[in-house]
Amino acid sequence: MILLFLCLLIHPGSALAVNPFALGKVNYFTDEKATLNHERQVFDWRETVIGPQGQLTYYVPPEPVIHFLDDPTPENAQLYLQWQNQRLDRIRRAGKVLENLRIKSAY
Repeated sequence: MILLFLCLLIHPGSALAVNPFALGKVNYFTDEKATLNHERQVFDWRETVIGPQGQLTYYVPPEPVIHFLDDPTPENAQLYLQWQNQRLDRIRRAGKVLENLRIKSAY
């Protein structure tokens, strides 16, 4: 305990919080927001997926989803809804084909 006190007395900078990842100035005591090199921070929407053998892969959402989440404007919402309707139409068509096959195989 005394040794720790002496170390902090000799090197007072060691007692301050450090920034281990060298991400620039970190201010722990004010609401001042850190400024990044680019204007808007881009969020990584990937999701980690662990496969059955333990392999690590990433699921990336479709582009219309990412655009809408990154920039939720009415235009991007409209593009997202168009994409979603096209996607659901394809699923419905595939379901009708399966239903027709089921009906034919029942006879």
